Parts: sequence; C-alpha cells; structure tokens
Amino acid sequence: MRQGPPPILEMRDLAVRFSTEAGPVYAVNGVSLTLREGETLALVGESGCGKSVTALSILRLLKSPPALTTQGTISYNGSDLLALPEAKIRSIRGNEVSMIFQEPMTSLNPVLTIGRQITEVVAKHRPGNRKQARDRALHMLDMVKIPDVVRRYAEYPHQLSGGMRQRVMIAMALACDPKLLIADEPTTALDVTIQAQIMELLLRLKEETGTAILLITHDLGVVAEAAQRVAVMYAGRIIEEAPVAEIFADAKHPYTRGLLASIPRIHNRHTGSARPRRLPEIPGVVPSMTDPPIACQFAARCPLAAAQCRESAPPLRPMLSNHAVACWNAETAA
Repeated sequence: MRQGPPPILEMRDLAVRFSTEAGPVYAVNGVSLTLREGETLALVGESGCGKSVTALSILRLLKSPPALTTQGTISYNGSDLLALPEAKIRSIRGNEVSMIFQEPMTSLNPVLTIGRQITEVVAKHRPGNRKQARDRALHMLDMVKIPDVVRRYAEYPHQLSGGMRQRVMIAMALACDPKLLIADEPTTALDVTIQAQIMELLLRLKEETGTAILLITHDLGVVAEAAQRVAVMYAGRIIEEAPVAEIFADAKHPYTRGLLASIPRIHNRHTGSARPRRLPEIPGVVPSMTDPPIACQFAARCPLAAAQCRESAPPLRPMLSNHAVACWNAETAA
C-alpha cells in the first residue's frame, strides 16, 4: 500500500478470543497492521471494539486462559513475537517495545517510590551499576518535565497528580530507548488541559528519539494532531486504513463517516459560519461478540447495506494506493 521506511511491526490476520461463562467472545478477528520506523499509527474505535486487546497481544500481556490467540502472526523486526520463548519476550518487553497504559494508578506499584520503579526497569535492561540506573531515572523524569526531580524520585504514586503519574509512565516507557511505543488511551483519565500537555510531550519525545508509536484512542481530535496514519476498528476488525488527512477529507466506510459526523463543531454566532445542530448518531448497536455475524459486522446499522453485505464479510481492500476499506459499497459511499 505505501512505500517508506521499513516496517518495525507487522501484524497479520490476528484473531483473539476469550473463554467466558456465556461462551467464547471473539474480541479480535483477522486484524492486520503495519507500523514503520518513526511513524505514528492511530488505532481508532469505540470502547469494546478490540483496540486494547490488539495492543496487549503485541507484548503477550493477555492472561491465557481465558485469552487465546487462535491465528495470526505479530512480527517485530522479523521475529514473530507470538512464537518467541517467554524469556525472550521478557527481554523485549519494556526494553525494545514499551507500553503506556490507560490508568497509571493501576499500572504503578503503590508501595514503591516512582524512582525505584523506573530505576528497576533501567537496571533490568541496560548495562551499568545501580547509580547509573538511578541517574538515568532522574534524567527521564527531567525529560518529561517533572519539576524537582530529586524530591519526586522519592515519592509514591498516590502523592502525584494524574498528569504527573502519566508523565512517570511515559518516563518509564522511554527509559530504555524503545524502538516501538504502544500508547493505550494515554490521556483518557485526564482533564482537557493535561491531555494537551501529555500529547505535546509524546510528540516532542517522538521527534527527539525517533520512536515509532502505536496510538490507541477513540478521540479523533488526538488522531488529527498526533498521527500520520489511522486504522479504524469496528467489532474486532479493521474496516478502514489511510493517511490521517485522507480519512478526515474523504472517508470511504459508512462507519468512519458516522464517527466523523459525530464530532462537535464550534458555532460562531458572529459570522454565522456554522449553525447549531444536533449531533447525528449511528443507529442500532454493535453486534454481540459472542455470536458475531459471519458477514459484514456493520450491515445491520449501515444505510448502504445490500444483500451481499448480509451474506459475506468484505475484505480490507485498497481503493487507492494508500487507502484501504472493508466495504462492498465503498464506491457508493464515495
């Protein structure tokens, strides 16, 4: 689809299900993604669509059972992460590939100081003595703009604000200079002002370090600001993938168009440039992932659905050289 730097991450046909009392839940069903060196790819979709399961699968952080990867490969620099022995994946996790989680208060150890937690990550993966690991931890706290780093180094997570804890998570994730950073809803629990600061920090650090970022989010405003490409996910599948500018200018899939139409617009009462309007909604509900349809997942909610849509699932196919969509009627939507 797209030429450029070599891929650092290639996911092919990933499928993950969970065993539950109600039966198997098909959380991810045939997801393929490519992320290149130094690139930011946003994985977008509503809550429950499979974004976080996809991200956690990369580092094999899903507990098995109940999770089971039923098919697919996840290639990092040519090695299939799903096939590596546990010792090897531990050497990659937190070192070459790091992750920032949604809620730092549940990800940080409440009984250890933040300095000790960062220092232990550095000591585990980088050569040097304990003092060098501590110096690196202090440097990382300073790098993410935490004031009075020596005092903060000795504090516990509960003594920090939500924004400070998220900065600590970023410092820990970047402490070993990873080649790939997975950011799973990194601003969800923060107020708007702190969200903007965290995203600005991530973008600055990306430019300084060249780290590739897989950004998991449901916030299209964050996507527009931070990413080069976007993959839209719905009910466990990727339904559209394109450069960010193309998605916003000319989305092809009816679901993507529905998401974009639901973004609030600012009304200028002086110029009359936009009239107040009720935000449109996508009718219907997401299909049950315990019994997902074998055809198009979106057909029951789609205004363009035809007989073919209810009979077979559309593949993710290129419409343009860098724009792919999983829709039998994408040309009609265009």
